[in-house]
Amino acid sequence: MKKPAIAFRTETQARENLERKIEHLKTMVEAGARPPEVPSSLRKFNSWEIASKQGATFKRNANETISRHPQLRAAAVAIMEAAKAAARPSVPPRDAGMKRARDKARLHLTIRKIAESAYLRSRAENLRLRSEIDALRAQVVSISDEANRLREALELELEKCRARNAELLRSAPSNVRAIRREK
Repeated sequence: MKKPAIAFRTETQARENLERKIEHLKTMVEAGARPPEVPSSLRKFNSWEIASKQGATFKRNANETISRHPQLRAAAVAIMEAAKAAARPSVPPRDAGMKRARDKARLHLTIRKIAESAYLRSRAENLRLRSEIDALRAQVVSISDEANRLREALELELEKCRARNAELLRSAPSNVRAIRREK
């Protein structure tokens, strides 16, 4: 016997309904919801429904519907089990204090290694910068010495030019002197 076309559409809608329910359940559990807020059994999951205008909307489903989709059934059961496990208080092992102390010691050791590494890097950087400063100071002294030497050479050259100028003025004819004075 052939199925009517509406049966295929209904099956697709039922599967999409289950997928929305599972997605919503997953979101709730990830947000921290526990068994009073989420279904704790497959029977409660099947009868669970939400009708909302702005959020998720899904309807009840029959047990046969979820039985036809074993992957979806397994996903729903796994999510509900995870919610139950998260709600159960965990019993600390007998050596929880020792484990906590070891974890703290490991953490302190890791922090110390990071701090030592940062200290050594900063120390190496400091030494590098000090040597760079010393090199720059030596350059400043060298440039200053060169500038002083050049200034002295220019002053000597200027003195020579002044002396030559004075000598030329003394030996120049009188008419050159008169022309110069008129300017």
